[in-house]
Amino acid sequence: MENACKINGLGVFTLCLAALFSSYSAVAGGNDCDGGQVTVSGPISETEFSRACDASTMALEFLSNAGLKTNIPVTINITPHPIESTGADVFGCYDPHDGLITVLKWDVCKPLFEKYRPFGQAATRPIYDSLIAHEVAHAVADANFTIDDPSEPAHEYIAYVVQIATMPKEIREKVLRDFPVSDRVSLETLHPVILWMSPDVFAVRAYTHYEYPDQGHQAFQAILSGDYLFPVPDDF
Repeated sequence: MENACKINGLGVFTLCLAALFSSYSAVAGGNDCDGGQVTVSGPISETEFSRACDASTMALEFLSNAGLKTNIPVTINITPHPIESTGADVFGCYDPHDGLITVLKWDVCKPLFEKYRPFGQAATRPIYDSLIAHEVAHAVADANFTIDDPSEPAHEYIAYVVQIATMPKEIREKVLRDFPVSDRVSLETLHPVILWMSPDVFAVRAYTHYEYPDQGHQAFQAILSGDYLFPVPDDF
């Protein structure tokens, strides 16, 4: 199974040298969020630690309400070092081999946000927090798939739905306005080509589909069980 990374590429764990950041040593060794399910480590302040915990909690609560099993340990490493990849800039990464989530530290990630403007939005902490929720969703989905080697769109449908759903309302509404959906979305129209060509469009269409009264939880279950596999259309 490939690592789930943003923007793209295969990410691997990059060890943080916490000794170089002694002013944040209380968090650098790894602290548990309330409840002990989520562990966050890295050269970060207490405020950054709390925000990572809050983003993780929102993702776990959303997925639990959607019917997924969320009683899994979540380990997040926030690093100031570039995340190794296939050459692309990477914001964050979930590695299914060791269950580790690696996310760039905010002050390192912010210039990349300014360069790539995820969802066409300004580089803000709430957008960054939603990235953490996105990666937590990958970790939880990985524990809930009942098929071998689920596809990239299967992973990303779930992660993007969680990312947009956990954004502050005003930011979520702006994202939806900036990427209007004029047609009714179905799983069949969420083919991999859209994800590869325009991840933001895929994300908004996935969230729009999930929010339909007759979809939502059923879509998650169809994807997790492999009842729907996101085939590439014949005309592509």
